Amino acid sequence: MPKVKVGIIGASGYTASELIRLIHNHPAISIEFLVGNSKAGQEASEIYDYLKFADLPKVQKLSEVNFSKVKAVFCCLPHGESAKVIAKLPKKLKVIDLSSDFRINDAKLYKEFYGSKLNEKFKSEVAYGLSEIYASDIKKKRIIACPGCYPTSILLPLIPLVKNKKACPGEIIIDAKTGISGAGRKVIENNLFCEINENSFAYNPTKHRHLSEIIEQLDIKLENVQFTPQVIPTSRGIISSIYITSENSAAELTKFLAKHYAKAKFIRVNESGDLPKLRNVVGTNFCEISIIDTNIKGKKLIISAIDNLTKGSSGQALQNFNLMFKQKEDAGLTNLATYP
Repeated sequence: MPKVKVGIIGASGYTASELIRLIHNHPAISIEFLVGNSKAGQEASEIYDYLKFADLPKVQKLSEVNFSKVKAVFCCLPHGESAKVIAKLPKKLKVIDLSSDFRINDAKLYKEFYGSKLNEKFKSEVAYGLSEIYASDIKKKRIIACPGCYPTSILLPLIPLVKNKKACPGEIIIDAKTGISGAGRKVIENNLFCEINENSFAYNPTKHRHLSEIIEQLDIKLENVQFTPQVIPTSRGIISSIYITSENSAAELTKFLAKHYAKAKFIRVNESGDLPKLRNVVGTNFCEISIIDTNIKGKKLIISAIDNLTKGSSGQALQNFNLMFKQKEDAGLTNLATYP
């Protein structure tokens, strides 16, 4: 069968690099163009050395692209830029957006966390791209707003539990740790090797932007949740410790969640005592989840691990592409973690 031709806009960041890596093994996709205005004219391998082994087009300016040749584009642009670019694209073109521009529906909530006005022009065309939760909507919509990496690790276990009244939505405490690639490829002093090596620190402990997605998707208020993101000295991966109140035992919650995700290709709900590890998921599209009873009566601990660049970003974007174009959901995403 002929391959689906796609383009990647914003070709110089980590999410674009990860997309290229994953698409390289996808049986039904070919990359028609790479857009990066500041890198136009360069080979992809001039941006990322490891891509010298891949056959890729040169990077172009957006104004040079012939969009009639492609059926979909992946937008890997910074916050605020995707909406501007999408407004200029052909109306029939399918868009998988990895930015935060369309993740929030509530204009007031968006303004509170992002400090700017929500672009509501495409609201009826957008699906929130949490693949295992909104697959049916993703298949129908033209624009997919891929979730943030933190919300992916947090919402996959929480949405089924909260929506089915297995977890109390009134008090949720989240301690989530991420590898430094989550900050992107920008040159930032705190991200330098000497700053992050053998170091760890919390940031934005009361109003991280990803908290808005958690609030909206769980239909809770700011005062119902404490989300503390932290950086750890690794390149990739997110491990989230989520504390909930539940009348059910950890074994009962585990059984419920395992049944809920029984047909999900990328969710692994572990038996008690088998705790998630970053090493198990880095480089993969898997989410590994465990639930345990704590020493505090009624409090349960959920531990969830993903790769922030794969399941938390580009892998989920490709999974959403597969849903939109009726491909096998795991096409291009069957790789296991590297070890050691």
